[in-house]
This record gives sequence, structure tokens and C-alpha cells, in this order.
Amino acid sequence: MAACSLWLASLGGVPSAALAGEWTFTPFAEVQETVTDNVRSVSTNRESDLATELTGGLRINGQGARARLNLNYSATYEKYLDNSDLDGFRQALAATGNSEIIKNSVFIDAQASISRINQDRGGTVSGTERNTGSNQQDVYLYSLSPYWRQRLGGFAESELRVKRSETFTSTPSSSTGGTGGGVGAATAANSASDTTTNEVSAALASGSDFQRLLWKLSASGRESDRTTGTAKFYNAEGKAQFAVSSGFALLTTAGYDDIEDGTMTEDVTGPYLLGGFLWNPSPRTRLRLQGGYRYQSPSFEGEASWDATARTRFVAKYSDTVGLAIDDFLTALNNTRIDGSGNFVDRSTGLIYSGRDVSGLSASDGLNRTKTFSATVNTTWPRDSLQLSFVHSDRETLSGGTVPGALNTAGSTQTVDTLVLTFGHSFTPLWSSSLTLSYSESSGGGTAGSRSDETLRATASMSYTISDTLTGSMSYSYLDRSGDAGGVVSSGNQGDVTENVLVLSLRKTF
Repeated sequence: MAACSLWLASLGGVPSAALAGEWTFTPFAEVQETVTDNVRSVSTNRESDLATELTGGLRINGQGARARLNLNYSATYEKYLDNSDLDGFRQALAATGNSEIIKNSVFIDAQASISRINQDRGGTVSGTERNTGSNQQDVYLYSLSPYWRQRLGGFAESELRVKRSETFTSTPSSSTGGTGGGVGAATAANSASDTTTNEVSAALASGSDFQRLLWKLSASGRESDRTTGTAKFYNAEGKAQFAVSSGFALLTTAGYDDIEDGTMTEDVTGPYLLGGFLWNPSPRTRLRLQGGYRYQSPSFEGEASWDATARTRFVAKYSDTVGLAIDDFLTALNNTRIDGSGNFVDRSTGLIYSGRDVSGLSASDGLNRTKTFSATVNTTWPRDSLQLSFVHSDRETLSGGTVPGALNTAGSTQTVDTLVLTFGHSFTPLWSSSLTLSYSESSGGGTAGSRSDETLRATASMSYTISDTLTGSMSYSYLDRSGDAGGVVSSGNQGDVTENVLVLSLRKTF
């Protein structure tokens, strides 16, 4: 029965029973002073400046008998002492929710996010999340998905789901990367554009009558309308899991992909077959691995977790997907969980959700095949925590987008490797500190297919709880980014950039 319940859970999120009224609403306000020695993040003619940031926000975490909601929202106004053209607003939102409309039958899932991202890895970057004056794009996303579930006795459970999601993009008024201002404003060539997606899916999975042999049949159709036309994704799939023993099962997946896009340069439509195993020798260890043929070439997927000790956990995941870069935002939001502080964090890496996946790939308008491997090990002690995360991503451009070759040459592959080390220490219950070191490098994706960059970031911070509702903090950040545009000098590549940033902040919750 337990195995069957886990299998059926893969159909989607099921609202868990909870005591009604377990809700927390936490408004907050923050004032922040930022001193930087390279306000425009350039390699020459560096300028120092002081920025004042005023932030207001709200955090909601709650779960009732038939609904749950997690939401973090903030709005920030930045005012610069000398560079007033960088003044402006920015918003951040992450929200996921579920509601049971008709008991045990009709449900609805909802997600939403607002995030400011770099249009291109090779463009302007900064040591903190602030206005840079170029290479920035705001992305607004929402998704609504009502679905109906029906149990067919002990034989099977069925699900019928419809889903609509939209993404809107705009260039900040303080950015020169586009026309500026307003949802739908023009942005750099081939960057992600406004996209509307409609999807219908149906699934039938084995019920409680099946113990050793579990199965699932599914079909889906999805159309995404964007500037360069409509991308269509159709899929039919069957999965089976046979328990050889209590801790070992054989897996097989067979299906057919039909992927259509007017600017595709490579065919990925066709049948696929994957085989593998699920090994779960103890509650502390789990390994799932499948490999075979998909997207007209060898394909693999899998995940592993190991609780080495009561305090140390290792998690790894590998995926191979085809889709639009804008899909990364919704996928990343779906892969979050809420940590002990109420923050959205990535389930695999434990890193704070930033609006999109942790690979940091450029957000283009083309169709892409993305292969991603992530691994994280974290350990905690009463007063200390340590986490090490590694992410490797390969993204092959399968369609040209608005201007083939502008940011990602059609048929080219961009590779990104990111390593992040985070250490936290609590001196007292009121006084804590953290240190974050990250290194990333990327190659490919340029007009000449040879662009590369290396980025080193370091942040040391300390915070002190002044009262139950008032917290002060101080941090120092260092950025060192070197880039090579394959010998081509362009506004999309800013060369070698360093920046030192000191931040003082005071946060009040209500």
C-alpha cells in the first residue's frame, strides 16, 4: 500500500490534511544602504556611489483543511546619490498554492513569480541584486491548473488536468538593454519574449489492487505562443515499475514525442524507450536511474539521496528535457520547498529561489534541449551549517529564435558549471554569521560559438536580532568576472569586471 501511494503521488500535489487556521502573515519593511566601488559594473571608467534602498513586503505561510498557500513578496525603490539614471523600482515574488474545490475530486494549483534576471550571462553583472543600467529583464509569471481526480475502485486512479500559464517580460526603466518600462517592452535580440501556454493532460495510474507491478499511462498536449511563433508539444507515455524485492524495482518508460516549432534546426520528434531501476535499501538511501533513447539520441535521467548521518544529507539529480528557456521559470518554482525560515529554496540544492533554475543559462526565445546535473551535500550542527552545491548544465539551441546567432547560435551548445559553498555560524541565539563562496564558468553560445566567462563571488555577512521584530545586518560582497567574446568586442560582453560592495540594513517585521 505504501509503494502504491508513493506511485500515485507522482500524478501531482495532493493537499495534505492539516489543522484549519495554521496561517502566518508577516509584513516587513527594510532600509538598506549600499556602497559600491563600481556602480555600473564596467571594466573601465569605474565609479563609486551610495544607494539607498527602501523595501516593503509580505510573507504568507499557511495550510488549512482544504487550502494551502506560501507567498513571499517585496517591492524595493533604489535611490542613487550620483547616478540618478539608475533610480527605480524592482519587485520580487514567489507564490505557490493549492485548493480543494470539491472534496476528494476537484482541485486547483496556482503559481506566480516576479523576478529580475540578467538577459545574457556575458552582459553586465553586479555584486548584489541591484540596478545595473543594462542587461536586465523583469519576468512576470503566473500559472493556473484546475484538475479532476477519480478513483476507479482499487483498479486505478485517474486525473484530467488543464493548465494555463503566461509570462510577461519588460525592461526596467533604469536599464538601457531595451526601450524601457512597461510589460511587453522590447528587449535585446533573441531574449525571452512574452509567452502564453495552454496545456491539457490526462493520466491513469495503478490503484491499490496492484502491489508488485505499478503502472501509469499519460497523454498531454501543449502549445506555447511567443514572438517567433507557436511551439507545440504532444506526448504519449507509459511507465511500469516491478518490485523484485522490498528494496529493489525494475523501471521502464516508453512513449512518443511530437515537438513542432517553425524555426527548429534539429528534429527531436519520435519514439523513446528508457529502462532502469529503483534501489531503496533503507530509509536513508534511495537511487533511481533510467537510460535509453529519446530525442533522437541517447538519454538519461535519475536522482539519488543518501542520509550519511543524522546531520548530513547528499542529494543528486540528472535531467534531460526539451522546451523553451522561459519554461525554466515555472520548472524552478515547481521544484521549490519552504525552509525553516519561510524562504523558497530549491529542493535539490537547497539554494534560495531566484526566479529561475540555478544554472544561470541565458534566457533566449528559442527551443532548447537542456541536460542538467546537480549535486548537494549539507550538514548541520547545533550552531553551524555547511552546504556544498554543484550544477552542470548543457543547453543546445534547437531553434533560431528572433535573430539566430544574436545570443545563442542555432545548433550551438552553451555549458555552465557552478560551484557554491555556504557556511553559517551562530555565535549566540541573537547573533549569527554566514559566508558564501561561488565560482561559475560558461562556454559557447556566442555568435562565434566561442564566448566564455568566469565569475567568482564572495559574500560575508553578520546579523543581529535587536528585538523580536527588529534585525540589523551588515555584509561585504566581492565580484570578479572575466569574459571573452571570442575576440569580438560588443556591448554584450563587458570584459574583466571587479566590484566591492558594503551593505548595511535594518529590517522591521510587524
